Amino acid sequence: MAAYEAIEISVIFLHHTENPQGSYHAQASIEIGFGPLSEVQTAVGLEASMPCELVPVSASMMMDKVQLVIWYKEGNIKPIYTFDARMRPLHQGIHWADELVLKSKAHFHYDTNPPALRLRNVKREDAGLYRCRVDFHKSPTRNSRINLTVLVPPTHLTVLDDLGAAVADHTIGPYRELAAINITCLSSGGVPPPRVSWWKEHALLDDSFQVLPDGSVKNILHLSNLNRDDLHTIYTCQATNGHVVPPLSTYVKLELKLPPLYVRLQGLNHALVAGVRTQISCSSAGARPPPEIIWNKGGLLMRGASQTTSSDGNVTVSEVVFIPAPEDNGKIVTCSVTTETINGGAGLFLKDSRILDVKHAPIVSLSLGAPLDPNKLMNGSDVYLECDIRANPPIRKIEWFHNVSLIIFFFLSFFLPPIQLTPH
Repeated sequence: MAAYEAIEISVIFLHHTENPQGSYHAQASIEIGFGPLSEVQTAVGLEASMPCELVPVSASMMMDKVQLVIWYKEGNIKPIYTFDARMRPLHQGIHWADELVLKSKAHFHYDTNPPALRLRNVKREDAGLYRCRVDFHKSPTRNSRINLTVLVPPTHLTVLDDLGAAVADHTIGPYRELAAINITCLSSGGVPPPRVSWWKEHALLDDSFQVLPDGSVKNILHLSNLNRDDLHTIYTCQATNGHVVPPLSTYVKLELKLPPLYVRLQGLNHALVAGVRTQISCSSAGARPPPEIIWNKGGLLMRGASQTTSSDGNVTVSEVVFIPAPEDNGKIVTCSVTTETINGGAGLFLKDSRILDVKHAPIVSLSLGAPLDPNKLMNGSDVYLECDIRANPPIRKIEWFHNVSLIIFFFLSFFLPPIQLTPH
């Protein structure tokens, strides 16, 4: 006798349908309608453990022996699994399974807490209402129902930027300060449709979602008044339709266009020496993307600068090497950056400047005073000579020579006008 032949089926429904030939076809199925109900949730490909208590309901009969455990699944007229311990100890119980239903992936574990029928590599068709019937030697039969839900996790997440383009490298933007944007997370697959939510670190930002006609689910995150604090913020999209498997997630990092916070020129806080190679640098912080630093001296562009940016993109340093000349003394050296406006034009302009202090030896030039013409000088006429001197620091003494003879000298503490020499 097969194990299931001694089983009583509580409720049987006969469905009669008339075929084109005029005859009738009857189908029988079982409806599982009694016993306490518990919920078991699993996902496709995982294991399901459906509990079945093996102790009598009555506390006075706790030691009563289990005789037979029978498993039904709603929609099947026959049992799908039996554990027969009649006239034998539990460890010698006989297991039987309907392979058309369970496909060699079920086993009843009587010695676990709680005892359970375990299904391996669960498929969507394994979902349904199950009943466990336990017959004892003396105690009344005990029934329990298990509603097995089999989830199909979502398979793919796509993030779309505010233009509807898919984000491929987890980076979105760059956007300007005060901008308002929408970021869309689109989930594909999943039964039932998953809940799609947006998170910032561990804080939930938005759990409103919409199920589309094709079964996909979307959630649109609205961000407004973007500011410097939002730079490189990570926004995470999660899709989940149950607690059995971890949520499917993806993320995007927000990039912004930001003006620099400052521009600082370094290296010209002391006097320079004419003809000596000098290196100066200029740093700028806070700009996104890194700015181009422009140098000029005396209103003319300085070329040959090298520029580097820190690994985090926050600080940009430009260095330039030049050899100061005497004529550079008093000129202004400037480093500057210019940012764009929203419309692409010139926006914020930041600069830092220094006045060059170039030390050099006196540069002397001697000429006839105006309006004398060297080709028209006559013997005995007066001659005016002009001595032009450029020096840094200023000169303290001037000496005049005729051939090799010193003829006059001055110690200066003020500006000296041209000197008139009369020959004797």
